[in-house]
Amino acid sequence: MCGRSAEIPAGLQLRSRANLEGKTMVKIAIVDDEKKTLEWECDCIGKVVYEKGEAEIFPYSSAEEVAGQISQGEEYDVVITDIELSGMSGLELGKLVCRKLHRCYLVFLTSHSEFAVESYRLEAYQYILKAEMEERLPRIVERLIEKVKKERNNFILLGSETERQKVYFRDIIYVQKDKGMKYVLYITKLGNFREREVLRKVRDKLDSKMFLPADRGYIINMKYIERISGDTIYLEGGYKLIISRSRVKKVKEDINRYWGCD
Repeated sequence: MCGRSAEIPAGLQLRSRANLEGKTMVKIAIVDDEKKTLEWECDCIGKVVYEKGEAEIFPYSSAEEVAGQISQGEEYDVVITDIELSGMSGLELGKLVCRKLHRCYLVFLTSHSEFAVESYRLEAYQYILKAEMEERLPRIVERLIEKVKKERNNFILLGSETERQKVYFRDIIYVQKDKGMKYVLYITKLGNFREREVLRKVRDKLDSKMFLPADRGYIINMKYIERISGDTIYLEGGYKLIISRSRVKKVKEDINRYWGCD
């Protein structure tokens, strides 16, 4: 059970033990315009944050405060927000987070289930009814802390000979190599990159649970797949990739397994 904590001023950081050791922390922003509810929400995840040892909480009483921090260059790994806020709503904040913070996970809290559809459109990681928060929120935060820590080690360096950029696996939409070409093309959230390498070696570097070798010339990040129709895979961002008919059945099976449909 999550008890009530002492008053937590908005913007105050709740740090775990690991913060004293100089480790890179998982930064969690939590937003609610009702002070007692904000205290309760922070207390719900406070034990998990402290025990995991590599996270800190930033409580805020309005979406505008978080938006202001983001506009000044602040980044969060997780944003937990009530949907129904006075002024800027949680959904509006979610849209800003999606535009500005590519690697941030969104968690929506609300008392009303009718907001679920809109939260899914924003690709929220989770949608939680406040009646279920004490049971679900600590487990979800624990899972997200582990995901963020793992993803920080999952990256490759891309770019020119004079300037290389760290690109995380989750930001790669797909990788393509046309027949007869010497270069592999990485299509990512951060732009497109061209590298001289063999596609098979690219596949070996990427997370096999996340990436699908859909055809000879494509490796697709399955989190960006919207649907598959016939021999065409539709990805977020308007991308469409044609796969060979001989591969369609296997590709559909792999996608269904990733989506949890099997």
